[in-house]
Amino acid sequence: MTTQTSTQTTLDDLALQFAQWRASRPNKRTAVPEHLRRQALTLLSLHRKSHLIKALNINYQMLKNWQSAAEHFASDHPAFVALDTQSLPDHSASLSCFTLTYACGETLQVNGQFSLAQLTALAQGLSPVRGGA
Repeated sequence: MTTQTSTQTTLDDLALQFAQWRASRPNKRTAVPEHLRRQALTLLSLHRKSHLIKALNINYQMLKNWQSAAEHFASDHPAFVALDTQSLPDHSASLSCFTLTYACGETLQVNGQFSLAQLTALAQGLSPVRGGA
């Protein structure tokens, strides 16, 4: 099984999304939406913090807080999901490739042969966490 992720949002695109959000938010104290925060953090691997801060019209403390929250969430929710195929019935149906597209614009493509039991376990492992960080 191989995985591949891609970032589809550029800094200019994200700056435009931030501007659109600011224009449509109900008041100035409305928090930045989670999907915009995640996209900003994703772009940190491609751009300096100072460039992100200037382009997105945010401050250093906001970016630092978002990083801290993301690190805390990641430590509480490991990225690896073990598939327990022993406890699930095996079915003859299989899939060789699928792509997940997240709300933040990122995609995850998974290739390989998967039984229905493995896909079920993967779907359960990727379910959104409720009431967490």
